[in-house]
Amino acid sequence: MGVYQAARTKLLIDFDLVGLVELRDKTFSATNTTTVGVFLRKRQRKELREALTVVYTHFFKGKKNPAVLRALDALKEHSPDAQVSDGEVKAYFQENHITVSTIANMDLEPGSLPYSVALLMIFLLNRESNTVIAYSGEKKEQEDFLGYRFSSSRGREGIELLFENGVLKTALYDPRNPSNPEKVNAHIKMNFMGKKIPIPEVLKSRVRHMPTLQLVEVETFQLKNPSGFFESEHLLITSHSRFGDVIDQFQQKAYQLANLIAKNDVVAIDGLIYNKSEDEVPRKTKNRVLTASNLDLKTARLDMTPKLIHLREDFALPQAMKPRKGDIIISRASGSLKHLGKCVYVEEDVDAVVGGFLSVLRPKDQKLGKALFYRLLSAKFRQYIASLRDQNINNMSISDLGKFPLTLPADLNAFFKMISDREEQLRGVEKQMRELEGKEVFPV
Repeated sequence: MGVYQAARTKLLIDFDLVGLVELRDKTFSATNTTTVGVFLRKRQRKELREALTVVYTHFFKGKKNPAVLRALDALKEHSPDAQVSDGEVKAYFQENHITVSTIANMDLEPGSLPYSVALLMIFLLNRESNTVIAYSGEKKEQEDFLGYRFSSSRGREGIELLFENGVLKTALYDPRNPSNPEKVNAHIKMNFMGKKIPIPEVLKSRVRHMPTLQLVEVETFQLKNPSGFFESEHLLITSHSRFGDVIDQFQQKAYQLANLIAKNDVVAIDGLIYNKSEDEVPRKTKNRVLTASNLDLKTARLDMTPKLIHLREDFALPQAMKPRKGDIIISRASGSLKHLGKCVYVEEDVDAVVGGFLSVLRPKDQKLGKALFYRLLSAKFRQYIASLRDQNINNMSISDLGKFPLTLPADLNAFFKMISDREEQLRGVEKQMRELEGKEVFPV
């Protein structure tokens, strides 16, 4: 376990995660960095020892413990493919000579726990916990949330507090009434006390109560940013499919993209990395590189009209990076969240490779590939993409892509027939439009 994962393990076991407040780029004048304020309550050592004792008795006393069974059920519901290794758990206790009597005097260090023990402890301790998450919003939204802005006007440089009727205009707190439910601090304070108050309408776009475990990535114990659970008025989340999300008209079956990739049902290929100054040339060559500009957002098709990148003639292009018929090309990095995750379906083999900010998904089965493509166009996927937004450039790794809660039609044959019929109808309409555009309306 690396030092960062060990630190996250300690946070989730040693502390109750009471609140997370995400503050965006207008919070500090000298940096664009996103900041997350973390509100924690330290757990008593007794509570940790009791949880470890429960784990020990479940694995060594011949009687299944209900609390452990509930934690395992919660883990299965959270991440169906996540596993607690019985062997790893037992080895931890045996190799360290840990028994019920020794646990009573242990000074438990969560960061040193093996993964399976840490995972089980996290789900035991946090299964019934809730976290208040808050988000400052983006652009001008942040000023109303923070209660200030930074001015660069001559003679007025620095921080400028925002008042309304003599009262500081902020969603963070009310200096006259610390329990004001229209302020973020009141909800975090009540959560510290084990209580929950309704969120008023004025705060519903900024504050939520979340089950703590929904914020945890089980593979790394990373915490999801609060912004991923809120929609911004500056970010319209809609489907990229020209037919709307007809995929959701079918009964769904849960898939794990990471598993599809691991089993080679879908091959994931990252784009080409090259030396721009040494390999790129200002003239046309046979060595062409596709960029995100070639992925048409409106039609979800590959467009070779925008300028391609050309590499020197003796550069050896990896053949596997050339898109083939039935592939999906997806954008993994963009300064615009609108273009992050945009994808196209490849109709014919392409004599060019994908660039470094793109990836190819190559499904073995055509029907699976078509369903995957339309899921990646869907509003559900766009909502997931919104959770990946960052302060400067938005990125999505193949690992991030694998965490998307993927569902596809249970009957892939029926979906493939329906969508193929619709695509054929669309091609017919487009052909008629091209013919009409090519005719003279008023022949001379």
